Amino acid sequence: MVRCWAYRFCMIFTAAFGIAGARADDATKPADHFTLIREMREQRSQLLRGAFHGKGHQIFAAKSEGADGETDSPRSDFKFDVEFDFAEKVFRSDREIPVVEEDPKTGRPTVRLVSHRYLRDGDPELYVAVLGDLARARDFPLKPVSAVNRPDPAAMPWDVRTFGLGDWASIERAWTIQNWNDAFDSSTVVNAVEESDGRCAVTSQPKNPTIQVKLWINPKRGHTAERLEVRRMDIETKAWGEPVIVTETKWEERNHVWVPTWMKLERDFRGPESWEATIDWDRVNE
Repeated sequence: MVRCWAYRFCMIFTAAFGIAGARADDATKPADHFTLIREMREQRSQLLRGAFHGKGHQIFAAKSEGADGETDSPRSDFKFDVEFDFAEKVFRSDREIPVVEEDPKTGRPTVRLVSHRYLRDGDPELYVAVLGDLARARDFPLKPVSAVNRPDPAAMPWDVRTFGLGDWASIERAWTIQNWNDAFDSSTVVNAVEESDGRCAVTSQPKNPTIQVKLWINPKRGHTAERLEVRRMDIETKAWGEPVIVTETKWEERNHVWVPTWMKLERDFRGPESWEATIDWDRVNE
């Protein structure tokens, strides 16, 4: 149920990408959004190959009542180990993905860990999914991708160049940088301002006028995307509500290229939930 709902929203967000309205004040001044977006795209394109690993945790919106009578949100830790070469189209992705399911005996939501291993280095593509952690999954051989051994979309290799630019679509739908470029190009920029801290906030209007997203870009740190907010319009009042999605990303410069080192995603539709991970780079463009 949780994954199906997440898929539906990600498809809506992907089709109707936009950026939340900004309110200019005395601490802002106009910014050139054409230059901002062009420079950001050029900076991200400098990441050609690399390898990283890390860990994180996910908190789900589903609720369960603990033994003490308190209501808690299911939580699960996870790990990942990824290697990529965009030019050569070589990808190795070992990832643990938490999944919420309803316990058939108690009816309460529980979390299980499914490990997904994917390898693309020429033909054929190889994949295996195993219930349990990566240590257990690595005991199982990879098998060619087929109609009966098809990777879960959430298990496909991440394009880390999209980190900071999207919401769960980057994680659950394996967004590529081209997906983001197409989505952004289909929206109309209505405002761009430089704020007092030097970051620039870009505001655009998508085809879906009830969704807005606001993206903060830091020109002083490789034109990296440090924050994103998604808002929805109240149909009756036409007012924009509080952010229903917030993405925050931290970046560091490695081997003359800016790469993400931490990202947190939060959303609140059927209740607050979050995804947070720390990324440790083994090599960049080597």
